[in-house]
Amino acid sequence: MNARDIMTSDVATIDESSTIAEALETLSTLEIRHLPVVRRGGAICGMLSDRDLRAFGFRSFPDTEPTETRLARLSAPVSTVMSSDPLTVSPLTAVEDIVELMLTEKVGALPVLDPKSGELVGIVSYLDVLRGVQPFWA
Repeated sequence: MNARDIMTSDVATIDESSTIAEALETLSTLEIRHLPVVRRGGAICGMLSDRDLRAFGFRSFPDTEPTETRLARLSAPVSTVMSSDPLTVSPLTAVEDIVELMLTEKVGALPVLDPKSGELVGIVSYLDVLRGVQPFWA
């Protein structure tokens, strides 16, 4: 089993100049936890996760900081909080290697890039891995 067998192909992305508020809205609306960050032209330059946003101070409970400060942080570009130079895999990367990489690097999702073009063709999250192996235990 390879990345292409379990990846999500319809990948939501966000531009590196988008705001944190836009990213929060996208994550919430789509009910996802990871967003590849792309440059103009579509090249991947980072990953943004709910964990990155929590580390930046955005939590699910009300914040006690002044409104002006919170609004300023919400208008910051996602490039200020994303993980730069994300680890990636190819469509032919074995699921065993994906799991090892996720565990070793402590990441919950990996962008899948076409090895020839470098184009983003999918994303593999830990949920995709679990869904992929579930039939073996059913």
